[in-house]
Amino acid sequence: MASGETGFGVLLRRHRLAAGLTQEALAARVDWPGRVLTGDALFCQRGLCRQVLAAGGDYLLLVRENQPTLHHDLVLLFDPPHDAPALPLLDRREARTLEKGHGRTHDQRHLVASTDLTDYLDWPGVAQVFRLERTWRAGGTRHRQVMYGITSLPPAVSDAARLLALKRGHWQIEHRLHRAKDVTLGEDRSLIHVGAGPTVMALLRDTALGLLHRSGCRAVASRLRAHADHPAAALALVLGLPPAHA
Repeated sequence: MASGETGFGVLLRRHRLAAGLTQEALAARVDWPGRVLTGDALFCQRGLCRQVLAAGGDYLLLVRENQPTLHHDLVLLFDPPHDAPALPLLDRREARTLEKGHGRTHDQRHLVASTDLTDYLDWPGVAQVFRLERTWRAGGTRHRQVMYGITSLPPAVSDAARLLALKRGHWQIEHRLHRAKDVTLGEDRSLIHVGAGPTVMALLRDTALGLLHRSGCRAVASRLRAHADHPAAALALVLGLPPAHA
């Protein structure tokens, strides 16, 4: 399990999943004030949310069927069945983004945030709920995904645009770190499986990507090829020296 800083796409810490080690135990290792726990539905747990709030942090989490009552309430609010009366949201705030990349075009994200369920939900610290719809085209086919979520961040601190940016930041970790490690650095194809070797190599890959992202690099593969041709530039990056220009 890893914790990362979404602004730069930098891994902050890698946690080894030992037998019996819980998410609460891992969360206890994080300095939470001023930070937001983002994650998929696996992290949507009452105890974990209470722990993060008590430590001075906040959460923004997806909700799926593993929390059936909570998920049902969110679906009923945003997407009621056709045979049920649809009431307009008393509080409705929206944000949209349009992007392209990784073989996808017209990648649109539409987030609707509301406080309509804040006083109704029996969930620790919930301040807003949201619906996030994503549509995109890939391989000539249109795709659509709808997700629901909760956050302890109130509207005065995080409007719909910031909630969408925070969720986008979580996806950045997936695309900028995990995808780069798997595809560009060949982590899944690694033949190192003995002892501490896999952990050491993972840390080296994380460090390399962190240095590249902090330097503003977005095209990791091309930068790696450039550094292979100019090893002095790679050394300067590691030592924090200004790049030398021939």
